Formats: sequence, structure tokens, C-alpha cells
Amino acid sequence: FTARALEAPVRRVDVQPVWYDNTRKPFNNTDGVAKADATVNNPHEIPPGTPWAVCAHSQGAIVFCDWWEQISKPNRDRWPYSHFKGGVNFGNPRRPMNTVAPWITDPPPKGTEGLDPDCLDEPIPGVVECSRDGDLYANKLPGAAGDYKEAVYMAVARGKLTGPDGLVKEMGNIAQIFANPIGVF
Repeated sequence: FTARALEAPVRRVDVQPVWYDNTRKPFNNTDGVAKADATVNNPHEIPPGTPWAVCAHSQGAIVFCDWWEQISKPNRDRWPYSHFKGGVNFGNPRRPMNTVAPWITDPPPKGTEGLDPDCLDEPIPGVVECSRDGDLYANKLPGAAGDYKEAVYMAVARGKLTGPDGLVKEMGNIAQIFANPIGVF
């Protein structure tokens, strides 16, 4: 809905939302990736030869980044992927390290990235990241607090409770702290 103001006939912009299952927990990002690709490949929604861009927020940014890596980036030389011009991500849990739009007046500190343990290695060409200091989803510092946030995120966003980034492991770490608080400090 952020981009609806661009739809004035003079600007010749058509905003096309991607309708996907955004209510399920854990997140149904796979549905989002499939629906995003179906939208981009629908000639009634994006006519062949039309330049296009993306505006995504939070879970939508996860879906967009997953779609970019899995489908668009490997196919950049063919339509419709070849006409992608860029976009804006807001509160992106996969925000690459130290990447933020230049107009943000209160950017996250250096050394931060999104909450996902698999953040993008580099910015998506033409895409700016709108993240502010204190943004829970796009402002993770390395360390124990970041690991705990990441574990909760992995349970909700990716459905993973076990493994190196899992909530089960982090809960075990917390239990150790309570069992021996003197040894921690």
C-alpha cells in the first residue's frame, strides 16, 4: 500500500501486490516465493518489456530475498528478470551487513545486519535497505543477545527449532547461565 501514491495516471505506474499466505506460523515463505514468481511471470500483470521494481516489508522482504536468490538472480539474462530495476526493502530480516539507504538519519550501527542467520552476502542491485537504529528485524549485532533473537526468529520465520541457530540450543545456553551464574561473569 506504500506505493499506491505512485499510481497516478500521469506517472504511468501500476502497483501489483503479491497475495500470499502471510498469516501462518512458521511463515509460509515458500508460498510467497511461488506467488511472487507467478506475479512477475504473468503477462497480464507485467507486460513483456515492462521495467519493474519491488517494494517489500518485513516478511515480504524475506520472501523477496529468497525469491531473488532462488529464481531471479540465476535468470537475470532473460525476461522478466532482465527488466528488474530495483526497489526498496523496509525492515528486512535478511539485510546485508552494513547496508542502509543513504537518506536514513538514524541508521543501524556499523557491524549490524538483519535478524536472519542467512543474510544476503551483498545488496541486491538497485535495491535500497530502509532500516533504522533499533529495528528489531534488521539490526542484529553479533553476540549472545543477537543469537537469542536469531533463535526466536528462526522458530517463527523458518520453522527451525534445532540446529546451530535453533531455539533449543539457545534455551540450553540460558539454562547453563541459570545453573552457574557466577561462571558467566
